[in-house]
Parts: sequence; C-alpha cells; structure tokens
Amino acid sequence: MTGERQPCGLGKAAGRGGWEEPEEEIYTPREVMHTKPVILAVDDDLLFRNLLEQQLQHIGYAPIMATSAEEALAVLERQVVDLILSDFVMPDIDGMEFMEQVHRQHPDIPFIIVTAHASIDHSVEAMRRGANNYVDKHWELDALHILIERALAHQRLKNKNVEIR
Repeated sequence: MTGERQPCGLGKAAGRGGWEEPEEEIYTPREVMHTKPVILAVDDDLLFRNLLEQQLQHIGYAPIMATSAEEALAVLERQVVDLILSDFVMPDIDGMEFMEQVHRQHPDIPFIIVTAHASIDHSVEAMRRGANNYVDKHWELDALHILIERALAHQRLKNKNVEIR
C-alpha cells in the first residue's frame, strides 16, 4: 500500500483568497489520508456478491465488486486496490489463473481465494501459487475480517522492509 498514491486535491492559494489548480497533482499515500482499504471482490454469484459487499462495508472496507475475472482485470487497469477476494470457480477464468494474471502485473496485491468447493489439495495449491489465504464461503464475519487484516498487515510489513533497504 505504501508507494501507491492517490490525488489529495490540494490547490495553491491565488490572489484575493481564490484558489488555482496545482500545476501538477500533489499525491499523498492512502494511509496518510486515512481512507478505507479498497477491496476488489470477484464472484459470479449475485446473491453472494451482494452479501459480501454488505459485509465488507460493515467491517470498514471500501469494496469494489466484479462479476468475473475479466471485469476485475479491467478494474485493476483504472483503480488502485489494497486486496483482492476472488471466487475459485468462475465461468471465464478460475480463481488461481486470475490470481496469476494479477500477480504478473501487480505482484504486491494480497490475494485471498474464496470457494464453496474447499479442498485441502486446492488450498495447498493456492498458497503455493501465491494466495495469502484460501477460505470457505461459509465463514464467520469476524474470521473474514481477521484474514483480511492479516493479509493487509503482511503487505504493510513487506512495504516497510523495502523502504528500509
């Protein structure tokens, strides 16, 4: 998340109390602006997607919802996100292939795979291929919150290590 910059919309003072637009945009890291972490959630199931959006908002995140991996990839071209929650089974690209595509372009975005078809083999494979976690869709809200916070905290530590070096 550090290093990702968002416009803060500051202008400079002009004569007689007016404001001029800055010659170039001033950027401030999202953490400094104290905004909610942005979570891109990808699932083709409308009911689950709506429930997940409500839950994410309730626990303090700013969700962006996508119906497919292709739609989510388009979102990533125009929007900075802090974490991705993705269904494992989707019609166009499965969750693991989607994760690999994301990590080729955005290797630092934490990724959690969500599934209704949990298996130990899939879980091990997802973690081996770069998922921060792999979780069954029938979670408790507190457990989801902990998984997200753990993944975000891990990414913050990685970013701090890079800054220190």
